[in-house]
Amino acid sequence: MDGMHSNYEDCQVLVANLRGRVVREGHTDRARLRAEIGQLIDLVETIGPADVVFHSRLDAARSLVVLERLTTALDSVEALLSSMQVRASHPPR
Repeated sequence: MDGMHSNYEDCQVLVANLRGRVVREGHTDRARLRAEIGQLIDLVETIGPADVVFHSRLDAARSLVVLERLTTALDSVEALLSSMQVRASHPPR
C-alpha cells in the first residue's frame, strides 16, 4: 500500500510541476509540454485500476492534450489521481 501511495504522490508532484511549466512556458514550448503530459498520462495508466471508466477518462485527457488544452488535461489527471487515492485508502467491503 505504501508503494502505491508513493506513486500517487509522485504523480501529483508531476502534475503540479507540469502545471507551473504550462503557465510559465506554455506559449513557447508546447510540443515538449504535450509530450511530457502524455508521458504522465501513460504513467498514471500503469498505476491505475484496470477499469473501463478510468481508462476512458485517461483517453479523454489524451484528447485534451492533442487539442492543446493542457491545463484542462492536467485537471483531469489530477482528479483521477485523487479518486484513485481515495479508492485505495477506502477499499470496498
